[in-house]
Amino acid sequence: MNLRRLGAICLVSASVIAMTSGRADATSFTYTFDSDAQGWTAQGSGPNSLVWSGSGGNPGGYVSNSVSGGIDGTGTVNQTRRLGHALSLDLTTYGATLSFDTALLQSSNLISAQAGFVNLSGSLANGNPFSLEYVSPSAMTGSWSSVNVRLDTSAVWTFHDFFGNIDHVMTQADWNTYLPLVNNLQILDRSSFLRSTGGSGTFGFDNIKLTEAAPPTVPEPTSMLLMATGLAGLGLRWKSRLRGPSAR
Repeated sequence: MNLRRLGAICLVSASVIAMTSGRADATSFTYTFDSDAQGWTAQGSGPNSLVWSGSGGNPGGYVSNSVSGGIDGTGTVNQTRRLGHALSLDLTTYGATLSFDTALLQSSNLISAQAGFVNLSGSLANGNPFSLEYVSPSAMTGSWSSVNVRLDTSAVWTFHDFFGNIDHVMTQADWNTYLPLVNNLQILDRSSFLRSTGGSGTFGFDNIKLTEAAPPTVPEPTSMLLMATGLAGLGLRWKSRLRGPSAR
C-alpha cells in the first residue's frame, strides 16, 4: 500500500469516527395544544371526555379530562383520568426525558388528587400486552406544575405483564427489550372522593414533551487521538506528494 493511499485511509477513518462518536439520535416530540388536541384522546375506564381549550394553559391552550360521581354507600371511590396517544420508540430513546404540565382545574369533595403517572404500553411477540409504569410522588395543587422523568434506570419504572405474573423495577436490559415494542403513551391523574358524598374533578394537561437523550461526551484523550490520527493522515499524503508517484 503506497503512502498516499494510507494517508487517505487514516484521514477518512478519523473523520468518520469523529462524526459518529457521541451521537445519540432519539425520538422527540412536543405537544403544546395551542390549536387543538393534536391527536390525543381520553382513555381508560368510565366516562372520559377530552376537552380542548384555546387559552388558560401554561401558557396558551391545554386539554382537560373530567370525572364525577355520586355513588351511595360507604368507602371511597378512586378515579383515574387518562390522556393517551399512539407512540413509537426505539433503543436510542433510552435516557430521553419525558415532561408534562398538569393542574387540578376544578374539584368538589375530593379527598386527594395525585399527578404524574405515566404508562408506556405495548405487546409482546406472542401478542400479550405489557406496560411500563412511572408514579410521581407529588400531590396535585390548584396551579400548573411540571413533571419530569427520564426513560432509564435513574427513575423508578415498573414493568407489568397483563397477567400479573411479572412485576418488577425495570433494569437497563428491560428497557433494551421493551422500548421498541411500546406503541402507546398515557399520562394519568388520579382522584379520590367519598362514596357517600360523591365528588368531581377536572384535570388539565399541557406541554407534553419527549426530549432527546444527551449524547455521551467524547473523553478528551479520545478527541486528541482522533486529531492526531487525522493529522498523521494529512502528513502521509503530503509526504507522498513530495516523494512522487514512485514512493511506496
